[in-house]
Amino acid sequence: MRSLGAVVLGISTYRYTAAVDTAPPLEYAVDDAEAFVRYLRTCWPSTNDAEVCLIEEAKSDLEALRKAFAEIAANGPYELFLVYLSGHGTTSTLKPGFILQPGTGSELSLATASELDRLLSQVNAKRTALILDCCFAEAVVTEMRFFKGLEGSECRIFIGSSRANQLTWEDDQVKHGVFTAHLIDMLNSGNALRPTIDPDRVQVDAELFPFLCDQVPLYVLEHKGAEQEPVKGGVSSSAMTLPTTRLARRIQQRTALGTALRRIRQIATAAVISVLASLSLIYVLVYYAEIDRNGEIVLRNGTRWLEPAFRYLPTLRTRTGLDASMLVPDTQSRYASSTWTALVVVFAKAKS
Repeated sequence: MRSLGAVVLGISTYRYTAAVDTAPPLEYAVDDAEAFVRYLRTCWPSTNDAEVCLIEEAKSDLEALRKAFAEIAANGPYELFLVYLSGHGTTSTLKPGFILQPGTGSELSLATASELDRLLSQVNAKRTALILDCCFAEAVVTEMRFFKGLEGSECRIFIGSSRANQLTWEDDQVKHGVFTAHLIDMLNSGNALRPTIDPDRVQVDAELFPFLCDQVPLYVLEHKGAEQEPVKGGVSSSAMTLPTTRLARRIQQRTALGTALRRIRQIATAAVISVLASLSLIYVLVYYAEIDRNGEIVLRNGTRWLEPAFRYLPTLRTRTGLDASMLVPDTQSRYASSTWTALVVVFAKAKS
C-alpha cells in the first residue's frame, strides 16, 4: 500500500467566451495548486511511495479530471488520498459544481456532486480528503453521498473554503486565495503558528480546521470587508493527521479583538476622509453673503454655520462693491428697480 495519492488542479484562466461573467479570470488559483503540490512533494519526496497528479491548467476539463482519477486508482491502494481543487464554483446552474475548462463543446463544464462521488469512489484509500477552494464551496459538496459513509475506509472528509452563499476571496498581499494561503501556512509552519499536539503533524479536526475557521474570516473581514467561513464535513472512525514542514510562517496571525480595532480604524479613517471631502466641496461650491465692517456686501466661501471650520482658510470669495444702504428693508419697496439692480450685480460678480 502506497502512502499518498493526490489529484491537484488549479484554474485561473478559463477558455469560455460566452460565459465570461460565470468564470472571469482569477489571479492565483494556479499558484494555489502549485503551492499545494510543493507541500506534498516536500512531505512525500519518494515517487515510489507517493503518486501526485497535477493537472495542467489549460487541459483541466472533465475528461482530464476523469483520466487523472483513473490513473491514481490504478496505482493504489493508498494510506491517504487527497484531492485539491482551486478555481470557480457556481450555483447558477441546475446543479452546483466546480467549473472546469470547456470540453469539445462550449457548454459550461462542471464537476458536480454526483461526478465527484463517482470519481472519489474509484480510489481505494484508508483516508480520503477533498479540499475545495472556490466560491460557494459548501453548495458543491452538500449533496455528495461519498462523505455520508465510510464503506470500509477509516476517514472521509471534505474542507471547503466558504459557505453555500459566500464568495471565496483572493488577496494580492499573500498572492494566493485567502483560504489556501492559511491552509498552506499551517501545513508548512506547524506549531510555529500555534501549539499542536505533535510538532511534526497536525490534526485536521482538532487543529487545522479550527485554525482556518479562526483566521480566514478575520483576514477576509479586515482586507475585503466581506464574510468567508470555511466548512468541513464527512465521517471518520479515527483522527486524520497531515505532516507539517519546518518553513517560516508567511501570514501574521490575527485575533478577533485586533481585527475589530483595525476595522474601527478603517471606518474612522473613511469617515474622516468623507467629512473632509464634503467640507472641500462646500468650500469650493457654496457661498453666502454678509455685510462687512465697512458696510460693504461681500460673498464668503462655505456656509455661515461652517464658518468655524474654515477660520484658518481665506473665505473671502469676492467683494461686490455694493453698500448695505442699497438694500431696502421696506417690504413695499423691496422689489424696487434700484434694489433689483443691486442684487443682479451681486450675482453677476459672484459668478465672475
